[in-house]
Amino acid sequence: MKKIVHSLTLIILLGCNPPTKEIVTNHAVDIQLIDQSVADWDKAWETKDLSLAIKHYAEITDWTNAFGDRAQSKK
Repeated sequence: MKKIVHSLTLIILLGCNPPTKEIVTNHAVDIQLIDQSVADWDKAWETKDLSLAIKHYAEITDWTNAFGDRAQSKK
């Protein structure tokens, strides 16, 4: 009998969780920034503009491309 009471209490407690409030995030600004970064990168390749190509890189970066060329800072 004790096990049944404990089991029922556990089931009731688990079923009484308050509803959680869903957090809605607007990613419109993030999408615009990503689109701008990609557009700048494409334009930089077309115009051979290195400063535009690395415009969106972090100041401290460690990046290796598919050919094994490595950049360890923006400078």
